[in-house]
Amino acid sequence: MSSEPTSPYDQELTETGVTRLLTLGLAGPARPVDELIDRLLQNDGHRWLSSALGSWPLAAQGSPRGQLCEGGATLDELRSIKNHSKDLLKRARDREDRLAGLLGYFFSVAAALAHHGELITSRPRAEVDPTLLELAEVTPGAWSKLLSRAAQARSA
Repeated sequence: MSSEPTSPYDQELTETGVTRLLTLGLAGPARPVDELIDRLLQNDGHRWLSSALGSWPLAAQGSPRGQLCEGGATLDELRSIKNHSKDLLKRARDREDRLAGLLGYFFSVAAALAHHGELITSRPRAEVDPTLLELAEVTPGAWSKLLSRAAQARSA
């Protein structure tokens, strides 16, 4: 039996993972959200998501699930989470900060669309909606539903 470390190439890819890799190869330069999607596709992606949801700025207003998925946050609170997430992203000390900033940004934007019908980013809907749907494909349960619902919500 070999004691060599396991290569990341030894892992089995899911259908979503293969599609994602092919899309990245054909779509041109990677976007920041691609790194987040890749992280969520890793074997421990859902565990990582749970951990990230328990950290600032997502946990600043209380339960992220209650605030974001269940609509407990006001528009002002969602804007605050989004702005703090952008600040975290800009001042990221490492990859984890960058990913947490992206997660907070997209989840707050999604919650504002899904629960308030408001687009709280300067990005156009034509750019936001496909990104939210891509994230919905790689997130579990209530988070996937939030992102999908947001992408299909009508703006006020």
